[in-house]
Amino acid sequence: MTMTDTAFTGPGPLGGREWGAFIDGQFVPVDDRETFEVVEPSTARPLARVVSADAAVVNRAVHSARLALPAWRELSGGQGQAG
Repeated sequence: MTMTDTAFTGPGPLGGREWGAFIDGQFVPVDDRETFEVVEPSTARPLARVVSADAAVVNRAVHSARLALPAWRELSGGQGQAG
């Protein structure tokens, strides 16, 4: 998996990194996009920073998911889990 290398202030369990958009099974950088902090609700501790996707990024992810759906639909429950 690839992710941006921008450091994040906070020792979150997701590596304290800034994550790109998750598209087609991998994290992809999204240039010049704002990010926001994701926190653990029960502790309010920071987990990570993620990209704030615009419509073009969302459309790219939806298109990728639609292309993957027919093959994914044929998998058994155990095979269809992310891993």
